[in-house]
Amino acid sequence: MMYTVMRVAGPPAHFESIQAVLKDIQRIRPDVRAERRPRDGVVVCDISADPSWKGHQRAIVQFVTDCSEPIRRVANCGGNVSVDVAIDPDDMAPNPYFCIHADVDFLKILVEYRIELEFTVYGCNGIPQPPESRPVL
Repeated sequence: MMYTVMRVAGPPAHFESIQAVLKDIQRIRPDVRAERRPRDGVVVCDISADPSWKGHQRAIVQFVTDCSEPIRRVANCGGNVSVDVAIDPDDMAPNPYFCIHADVDFLKILVEYRIELEFTVYGCNGIPQPPESRPVL
């Protein structure tokens, strides 16, 4: 199952600022699980478990729109915001290939708020690789 989280991290000197961002996100979006990981202090927010990539894009845009003010504050304190889309082998299984298309408007929002986009693909060692269609030079 595809699963998307947003991570908010900042330098240790800005612990209080990142903690305030977490509280604001929890206030703005009480429906979203948002918590600080004890091992590294990174704030993690659950964004989507929709079965479709389009559903994930919509959820990301909605979350960023709703939480735009605290997200902007992260950059001001030297922090970093990233969206990580976890892709499970079952997401890829029914198709001979797996394609993620991100439209321009979606990418513009990520750029506007300085949000990095990551894809974590699990089970890559079990995915058969297609034969090379051209010789390697």
